[in-house]
Amino acid sequence: MARARKAVAIAAQVLAWSGYVLGMLLLYAVAGSPYAWVDGTDPQLSSANFQDSGNGRLVGLCVLAVLVLLQGVHALLSRSGSVRLCCLGAMVLACLAWYCWN
Repeated sequence: MARARKAVAIAAQVLAWSGYVLGMLLLYAVAGSPYAWVDGTDPQLSSANFQDSGNGRLVGLCVLAVLVLLQGVHALLSRSGSVRLCCLGAMVLACLAWYCWN
């Protein structure tokens, strides 16, 4: 029984950290302007001339909320103080990444 419980705990941690990494990749993918590629094609055109709907920023905010919630639950369910500290650092890193990328 103890082996099964330990296996479930390890699987939950792997799932939580994998979800965090995938969420950060998704956060990076939806960040920024969808028209930023225009800046490199023609020097006379600017991506600022195009109107953006802001949906990418809203999706990024939702992904950030899920990341912070996931790491918060991970920290609350963890028994180790070092894992809780890592989760707190991951939450801060996600917030800083969202702020810098948007």
